[in-house]
Amino acid sequence: MKISGIFIALLLLFTLVACDQGTPSRPTVVTNQCTNIATTNLTAHGTVTGENITRRGFYYGADPLYGLNFDGVDDIVRLPAGSRPIGAFTLAIWCKPTSWDHANYPGLFGGAGLRTYEGGLFGIAINRYQNYIYFDVADATNAARRTIAPLINNIAPVGQWSFIVLTNSGVAEAGGLKLYRNSAVLIGNTTGAASVRWSENQTYLGYGGASGCYFKGIIGEVRIYDRTLNTTEVQALYHGQDVTGSLRGYWKLDEGSGTIAYDSSGNGNNGTLKNGPVWFVGGDSVDETGNFGSGAYSLAITGLVPDTWYRIMAFADNGLGTGYGNVVTCKTLP
Repeated sequence: MKISGIFIALLLLFTLVACDQGTPSRPTVVTNQCTNIATTNLTAHGTVTGENITRRGFYYGADPLYGLNFDGVDDIVRLPAGSRPIGAFTLAIWCKPTSWDHANYPGLFGGAGLRTYEGGLFGIAINRYQNYIYFDVADATNAARRTIAPLINNIAPVGQWSFIVLTNSGVAEAGGLKLYRNSAVLIGNTTGAASVRWSENQTYLGYGGASGCYFKGIIGEVRIYDRTLNTTEVQALYHGQDVTGSLRGYWKLDEGSGTIAYDSSGNGNNGTLKNGPVWFVGGDSVDETGNFGSGAYSLAITGLVPDTWYRIMAFADNGLGTGYGNVVTCKTLP
């Protein structure tokens, strides 16, 4: 009877193990480095793990492949107090507006009260005012330093991705506050702020600090540094390369779902989505169809622009959802 009991117990255990195949899930995907790079084409490589793969391929483009779509009504991402720089800083934001005319002062970044220049100054704000973008920085004495960008369509055209960078030297010196667009093109500067003053309110993405001042469009990668980046570093960020050191917050906005925008700087300054900004995945794509199973795969991407940095991201479907890989950057030859 003992042997029979042990046999039955082992049989039941084997049956349970055999039947427990885990909960089905969408694929897990990794993007690997490119090869065969030429002037107008390259080969992208990826690895997928999962069952019943029905489609796999790559997204690619010179602009961010992830982001959040803001409706211009009340969508925001609230950033914690730990993300606020107090002296020298760099703020870098990718954006693709769909409108600048839906509100009086639509804003990319900021908080309540800055435009009053009185109690409750918020520190840093980026707003559209009439045909200009104002980049305001309030210093410790409540004085506002302001950089006025050219006509709105020269800095962030509707329907196009633009890379906007604001740097502050941390010294009250002429030219200490600089505004860049795309590949380190300097389009404005004014006196820097030695110490940035913040109110007790929150910092927001997609909100400029006054009633109805919400951004309409897509916001991609956002970085805040505790130092002033130089033009070479601004160019590197524009081309999708990492620039580390003194990062206070880095929000890739690549989660694809949920209500948390995770901080990739290691500082834990996670943002919180409010009122429903929608996750975005974009870019051009090249893909295969059919049941290919797990493992490594490669595809040629053609028709590219010479001497250009591209972001490449692998993806795969299996009927339970789409898995997205990390983003790598590759540059075509001149």
